[in-house]
Amino acid sequence: MLQKKAQGAAIQNSPRMATQRHTINALFGGAVQPQGSVVQRYVGSYAEGTTLAYTTLAMRDLKPEQMKIVQELHDDEDNDYTIQEARDIAIKKTSLFPSSSASSNRYEWDVTGIGSYATPDQGVQDILNNFGHPTQPVVKVYQDLADRVNYDVGSLRKGALSSSTVMDLHQHFDAMAPLHFGMNPFLNSAWEDNLDNYSGAKAGIPLYSVMRSQITKNFNAEYMGKASMNDVLKEVSGRSPEIHHLLFKALEPNRAADTNNLMLTERSERESEFGPGQHELMHMVASGNHKDKFRELLPQYTAEYLKWVKSKGM
Repeated sequence: MLQKKAQGAAIQNSPRMATQRHTINALFGGAVQPQGSVVQRYVGSYAEGTTLAYTTLAMRDLKPEQMKIVQELHDDEDNDYTIQEARDIAIKKTSLFPSSSASSNRYEWDVTGIGSYATPDQGVQDILNNFGHPTQPVVKVYQDLADRVNYDVGSLRKGALSSSTVMDLHQHFDAMAPLHFGMNPFLNSAWEDNLDNYSGAKAGIPLYSVMRSQITKNFNAEYMGKASMNDVLKEVSGRSPEIHHLLFKALEPNRAADTNNLMLTERSERESEFGPGQHELMHMVASGNHKDKFRELLPQYTAEYLKWVKSKGM
């Protein structure tokens, strides 16, 4: 039987996360799913060899192609899966930004904090799949990359990045695609529509502030069960979802409202206690693990990011 992944177990089993899971499940009107229940063979009446009804917890609210994957996992005679694992696998496999293999990109966001929810909008689904508090293995990968960037640029911060560091930076950029406003269709459409409907004269940072308020309205208007998308995202750390500027708005104010410069990220409730969130890790890499990471943006990082943006046709 496949066991639950060990990574992130300490966070997932903490009192804070237990309360959080209960809150989100209550918002959606569902019961908290027992961790030991499995899809294949040993859950209630899920007898071996049976076809799972679309009304079962394993299938509920999934798309037909996702249900097919869950059924295939149920028919797997060699492995057992919890309901949550089977649903997660099905949703990930049908994502707009699927992984080509488990090891294809180690910078992909493996996160905790949001349960397994299915929505008809695939862009929203990709946000739910990738937004959350990074597991410890992911934190280590990002910290290692930040350290390598720091090593390459040196004490004077002027050194060139090695080819291997550049390659990993671009993988790191690829991993953020599901949360990037230039690539996620829901985020891009909502932001661009708000820009089109704006009739004021503001630009740069003041325009960004207006658009930031508008996107929150979009999140509040998108419902999953009884909870809005904004409620679900906020439940991860108790803080509103952060919109991260890849090129900091204080340094690049003219790009402050550009979709190709924005990424939705989780910000840690308290970094000193719960570790870095997605927002903190992005700053860590961009600064080369600088002690003042929220203010330091390396030009070497900026150059590679702009190359990546161009390569994606943004």
